[in-house]
Amino acid sequence: MNFPLNILKSAFSITFIGQVLLLNPLPSLALTVQEVPNPRKDYGGWVTDMAEIINESTEDRLNQMISELETQNGSEIAVVTVLETQPAATPKEFATKLFNYWGIGKKGEDNGVLFLVSVGDRRVEIDTGKGIQEILPDAKVSNLIDSKIIPEFKSGQFESGIVVGTTELVASLKTENNKVIKKMEIGTIVYVIFVLLLLVIVINFILRRNRGSNSGSNSGSNSGNNNRTSNSLRSRSSSSRSSSSYFGGYDSGSCSGGSSDSGGSSSSSGGSFGGGSSDGGGDGGSW
Repeated sequence: MNFPLNILKSAFSITFIGQVLLLNPLPSLALTVQEVPNPRKDYGGWVTDMAEIINESTEDRLNQMISELETQNGSEIAVVTVLETQPAATPKEFATKLFNYWGIGKKGEDNGVLFLVSVGDRRVEIDTGKGIQEILPDAKVSNLIDSKIIPEFKSGQFESGIVVGTTELVASLKTENNKVIKKMEIGTIVYVIFVLLLLVIVINFILRRNRGSNSGSNSGSNSGNNNRTSNSLRSRSSSSRSSSSYFGGYDSGSCSGGSSDSGGSSSSSGGSFGGGSSDGGGDGGSW
């Protein structure tokens, strides 16, 4: 007799819960790249920890490492943690979209890296700019993820895995860029030496030719030429003194006052990334 009544009660409960969910849906974890805080604009750093798996001291350490790298050769690394990457089709798609939305790396050099950790997807993605894919080819990135980062994540050591991964990325970009710079410096030195030797040969040839041409002239002609030259020099000297007096003793060195050379600093600490782009290079892994 109570059986139908229990069924009715259950049906009523299910209906009531369904109506409540329709009127008050559960909060969505869906995330778009536009909703990810840009650390360069937020506080001038390089780390955005939406998943809250990095403590403050570790975040400071990561920011310092990346800032030193960017100051040295202009490379940029963004470290981002999120709960999940939906509605993007894959974490990789989300990473590439975020990379290009922020413009990680310098414009025209594309020397940026995005280190993305999606906790809900249990996925890590490292996206690389086109300009550093020779330094960080996909195979090297894959090996870094599989051998250094994933083992730490599997044991729940997210901070350790992120620090190890970032340290390896910074070391690779520092070392390889220094090699390129040294090669360029050697090539420049060789080129300058070659040009100087060529100039010495040409000048020596011209001087010898002029001496041979002047040896056939008579002494009287030389004396007249010397007098004319002396008069010309005196005239120029007088004209120069007059010009100097007219302009109030103008000194060419004085025009440099108030001008400052920044020394070619590549720092983008003004509040944004440098405008780089990615074509989807890099790799990812799951734990």
